[in-house]
Parts: sequence; C-alpha cells; structure tokens
Amino acid sequence: RDWSSDVCSSDLKEEILYLEGYGDYVKVHRTNGKPLLSQVSLKKFEECLTDGSFCRVHRSYIVSLPQISYIERKRIKIGNDLIPISESYMPAFLDRLSLQE
Repeated sequence: RDWSSDVCSSDLKEEILYLEGYGDYVKVHRTNGKPLLSQVSLKKFEECLTDGSFCRVHRSYIVSLPQISYIERKRIKIGNDLIPISESYMPAFLDRLSLQE
C-alpha cells in the first residue's frame, strides 16, 4: 500500500515527526508506530505538505516544525533522532522558524 495520499491528509500529518529520503523510498517517521515506507519522492511530499508546519532542511529530510525538541548548531533534535540541516536549506529553515513564533 502506498501511504502518500494518507500522509498528505491532515489526519496523518499530525503523526509525522519527519520524512527521510531512503534510496528510492521515503521513510515517514511517526509519533507512534513503525516508520512507513513510501515510493513517492521527497519532492512530492514537499509539494503536498504546504501548511507551514513542515520544512525541508536537507536534501534527504523534511521535518515537522512542531515536533522539534531543540536545534543545536546544524542539527535538529526530534524524539531521539538528530537530523542534519544543510547550508543551502538553513536560511529558509530559519525564516520558517521565525514565522512559527
């Protein structure tokens, strides 16, 4: 089953911690349960997760801003995971954060 249409629905958006590019797949890390694997590209997810609570921070990661525990140097802590922020995505990420406050 492909979860992408579910992920783009508001019900599942609430559960998303972050999305991780994983070869030809995207791993959808959730607040509960195992990560889901989808064959939809991160770009496609980026196009449907447009409500302002998600932000691309790396070529392999999109994070849910409300799920961020803290930011340390160029890494984001979500749950027990550290997610890198790449230089090219840093300015847009910081802009998005300032809009969240």
